[in-house]
Amino acid sequence: MLQRVAPHLAAIGVHKNGTWAAQKIIECSITDEERYLITSYLRPFGPSLMCDSLGNYVCAGTLRFGPPFSEYVFDAMVDRMWDIAQNRFGARCMRTCLESPHTPMYQKKRISTGIILNSIPLATNPNGALLLTWLVEQSQLNGRYALLANRFAPHITHLCTHKLASLTVLRSKSVFSLD
Repeated sequence: MLQRVAPHLAAIGVHKNGTWAAQKIIECSITDEERYLITSYLRPFGPSLMCDSLGNYVCAGTLRFGPPFSEYVFDAMVDRMWDIAQNRFGARCMRTCLESPHTPMYQKKRISTGIILNSIPLATNPNGALLLTWLVEQSQLNGRYALLANRFAPHITHLCTHKLASLTVLRSKSVFSLD
């Protein structure tokens, strides 16, 4: 049955009724073959699923598969960081994935690097700022303040005078402490 349904999982996952079925199929898969089949068909639609109000739950649900099956989620985040991060559901999906106990530390570091590299446009976007808030307040990654300071410093005037970005700078106040 899974072989017949798997090619349609992405389309099923973005439907208001189908998303429940797709999530249940993901939840019930236990063998490596089943997980490979599911993720191989979801992979091309990773960014689109993350940016969908229902599909993001399907994408996040595959994190429990662990590596190498869940790698497509993190690859999509890195490859399409800005597209996903500026989307309301995409940013929330990314944050959910980053906070998941199924997310390996090396993937958190990998995504954090992308967030830092895109920190200026993310700081001025309401959805992107959600990811910067996670990085500053919850990631607990060593060196994050110094890396953000290097990115923020050349743009500090713009960031401090921008309505949304100024809040990110305030949250990151230890970035600029003189201690």
